Amino acid sequence: MRPVFTLLLSGLLSGLTEAIGIRTNSPVIVIVGQRALLDIEFGSQQPPHVSWALSTTFASWDVGRNDTPKISSEFQDRLFINTSQASIAILKTTLPDSRNYTLTLSALDEPSQSASVILRVYELISNVRVTAPKGDVKEGDARPP
Repeated sequence: MRPVFTLLLSGLLSGLTEAIGIRTNSPVIVIVGQRALLDIEFGSQQPPHVSWALSTTFASWDVGRNDTPKISSEFQDRLFINTSQASIAILKTTLPDSRNYTLTLSALDEPSQSASVILRVYELISNVRVTAPKGDVKEGDARPP
């Protein structure tokens, strides 16, 4: 009876699946107008389905298929996708692009896995002039307005 139990147990354990592993380059920091690469590395037994979302999904595709990715109008003409990967590049970034992006990968016989990528877009400030008052300033000195 013991060999049957061992065979049954090993059969059950072989059915266990491992979750998809995801690694991101978060946080991503860029200047307005630059390209932001939200770079993803993943490990999966099967090619996964990729979904990028903010409050709703704005891009999705199946890795390794040459089908045209689905892209929302908000990112149309501003998103570069290589369908052999899960990464995206946001072109011509704007200040409102500064948000938290959620990636979800799902594959056959593997639990779905999600990761967050923080994108921070900054505006480069230039031609700033700073002037100091004439004379020495001492702690406690009060100048009339």
